Amino acid sequence: MKWHRFEIRLPAIENELISLEFLNSYIESAENRIYALVNREINIHSSIGLIQKYENLFLTDKYHEPCDVKQHHFEKILHTTFLRDTNHLHVPNIIIGLRILFYVSGELKHFSDDFFHQILNKLIDLVLTSQEPITTHAIKCLQLFVFNEKRLEKHYCQLNKLLDFLIKNITKYMWVDNDAPLITVQLTSDQVDIYIDDFDRSFGFKNSNLVHINEMDEKELKIPKIDIMDLVDRGIISKAGQQKFHYLVLINCLVKILNPEDIINNQDLFTLIYRCLNVSTTKSDACIAVSLQIVQKLFGNPQSFSKLLADDILYRIITVPCYLSSPYYVFKAFNQISFKNLKKIWEDDQNYLKIMTDYTIRSLTNCIDDEASNVLHKLMMYISFKELNEINAFWKIIHEFQKLEFYKAAKNEQNNDILKNRLLLYKYFFQITTFCEFLQIYFGKYVELIKGKLEKKYKKNKSCVIVNHETCLIMLRWLDIAGYIQKPDQMISNGDLVMGCGESSDRKKCFIWNYDGIQDHNLRVCPCQTLNNISQSQFSHDGKKIIAINLNCNVDAFDVETGTHCLEFINPNRKLYFSGNYPQSNSNNTLILSNGELYCASTGELIYIFNRFEYMQSGIFSVSDTEIIYGQEQWDLRTFRIINQIPTLEQCFLRRTHNDNLYVGYKHELYSLDNDYDYKSSDYVRNFSRLNSLNLIDPHSFNIYYKRKLPMCFNQVGTMKPVDVSRDGSRIVTRKYYTSYEPDYLFVMFEEGNSEEIRIDII
Repeated sequence: MKWHRFEIRLPAIENELISLEFLNSYIESAENRIYALVNREINIHSSIGLIQKYENLFLTDKYHEPCDVKQHHFEKILHTTFLRDTNHLHVPNIIIGLRILFYVSGELKHFSDDFFHQILNKLIDLVLTSQEPITTHAIKCLQLFVFNEKRLEKHYCQLNKLLDFLIKNITKYMWVDNDAPLITVQLTSDQVDIYIDDFDRSFGFKNSNLVHINEMDEKELKIPKIDIMDLVDRGIISKAGQQKFHYLVLINCLVKILNPEDIINNQDLFTLIYRCLNVSTTKSDACIAVSLQIVQKLFGNPQSFSKLLADDILYRIITVPCYLSSPYYVFKAFNQISFKNLKKIWEDDQNYLKIMTDYTIRSLTNCIDDEASNVLHKLMMYISFKELNEINAFWKIIHEFQKLEFYKAAKNEQNNDILKNRLLLYKYFFQITTFCEFLQIYFGKYVELIKGKLEKKYKKNKSCVIVNHETCLIMLRWLDIAGYIQKPDQMISNGDLVMGCGESSDRKKCFIWNYDGIQDHNLRVCPCQTLNNISQSQFSHDGKKIIAINLNCNVDAFDVETGTHCLEFINPNRKLYFSGNYPQSNSNNTLILSNGELYCASTGELIYIFNRFEYMQSGIFSVSDTEIIYGQEQWDLRTFRIINQIPTLEQCFLRRTHNDNLYVGYKHELYSLDNDYDYKSSDYVRNFSRLNSLNLIDPHSFNIYYKRKLPMCFNQVGTMKPVDVSRDGSRIVTRKYYTSYEPDYLFVMFEEGNSEEIRIDII
């Protein structure tokens, strides 16, 4: 598409009629007109980055026929405003001239070299010697000269000095709030001496599971996402946010034209970039975007890339929040990394490539061209199917895709507006194609894996794209929801069985739901161990222990291999025990939750007792392990406060699947209501209700993905008995059905074998 650079033509008026009053009125009217034109233009050009819009609209020197204004006429206007001794001019007059120059500089190409250099020298002098807001207006005009790289050879020494001035001042004042008044800057030769916060890159890799570095969300950061209209200045520049943006844009232009060796040796520049990428300090979407564009340029040079890597700037990039406009420039920076350097990163820290992939997927909504798609294609040459599942890539990209307005319109059965849908398709075209291409790669890796081929790193994996779009959609429909793909290291027993088992008195039959739809529907097992006097047995996350409720309603822990009793978790002050309770272990096996009581798994110490305001007195750890879901309440384990109420979990016993893609809810329906019961306890629900449905629930949004009614044999809750499957799928622990009438609890652990068959019914 053709872009139009917005500039104005100088008024064709006689010299004697030129006055400051007329020029001021003229530029105010012109700026308002340009603001309206830009607003119209951006609706046409949506598939382009924020900074590229600014450059194309205001900086690119496009050719047009010269107007009737002669050089002497232009000289008269500039001399009237700022192109003479500053001591004899008022600040408003200088600013009027600079505002006019910014929009008519396209005329300069038709004028002499002497006049061009006279203006350029004056602008540099104004930047170095004047006060605000003259300095920022002069910087804004200099962007035009430097960006177009014409007739600058004589000024490289001055521009180097100017770069140092810009870097030192903006680094010093980056912390200033964007809406604050302009900052007073000064020429200094001092080394940058400010506090630079330390960045511990290991923070993102505390364990083998991925931990996001950018934990703060939009509400906590309070950084607004901006668009091009926020960068269109009208009138006199007065805010620090505008000032910092124009400083950085000029630095970006200078980095492009100055000697690369000087740039690499400029430690202050790297300090500035490091500080700008501290999101909580910069608090400016536009400044972060320009900083990332500078990083993109530096990534193209092997020496500067090594320095960025050594200074941890590469790790700092992924702290940019995904909801801003800036992540588009993260994609562009990633794309500048050569395959050689990707290999170097992979050898240095394999987790970083996983985090790059995770960041790209979570920023899908910022995918306005093919940059994100190109990044994913490069990263997929190094990321295995197993690693994609470790970061829940499949679920996350579907979650991001569902945020798109296009998806919401497509899901709306009442929507028949073809024109609107077509416009949405154009608007989100790159997000849609990136989503489909990722599915191609993901399913291609899956198909390759089940064929028994080994994935090869460092080499392009051709089989990653063997699945076409239509096949992807068919597979998605067949799988129904994210999470139906088995884990790559669990080919025979995937451990993704839903943790529920039922027993019917007339059939003596166990029911186990297998929701992944991939494995054979019959599983042969044989008893391997018996544990007496315990109920509600569960495996610990690492599969090394079994935790269960003993006859005293305390939690016992047993060694899986030997059956030895390891530890008892006791609350001596317990007043109530809820029959619907079952113990749970968190992912790193450090905490035990039972009956609303939180214990230390290694010492047995009681840490916290959750308030019993819920009739469902049983809980699970969330997939992030930073919260628990307790009845309908979501509690933060860091503060022990309720952070969310979840109405969809009413009368629902909740469980986690072993791949952590879903929660499984056994929904109850009360069939006997007693007005004497103001408080519906867990025991009341279990005794006066029937199992109504099996729900598959999104662990992040708590939306119900899938719901199916249960058969009549589950009318009584008493027929529902707990079962658990070890994470590697090699063992199952369940109640032995033929002992159901004995007074003591008896649970049996099974492992793979040929002795006994358990029927798996998919209902």
